[in-house]
Amino acid sequence: MLFPAFPTVSSLAKSCLFTVCAVGWLMQSLPALFLYMEGADIVKRRSVPAQHLALPHLLFCNRFPFTQVGLASLGAQFNRDFVLAYLRQWY
Repeated sequence: MLFPAFPTVSSLAKSCLFTVCAVGWLMQSLPALFLYMEGADIVKRRSVPAQHLALPHLLFCNRFPFTQVGLASLGAQFNRDFVLAYLRQWY
């Protein structure tokens, strides 16, 4: 015990410390709790049109690791991508 003659002081100090820690934890958790209680999922998406994207200025290796057959097996969804068209020219 901190003060054997006054056991109430020690228990009072422990109670105060616990209360301060609990209030501090609650105050830090409030923003997350409010987001959880609202139930809204906030998703920020940023899309850039393909015309604004630039090809890389520096190319370290001009060997494309995929074959034409492998690219064709991906399907039309991936073969329409202008990046794959750019990479295909290096094959």
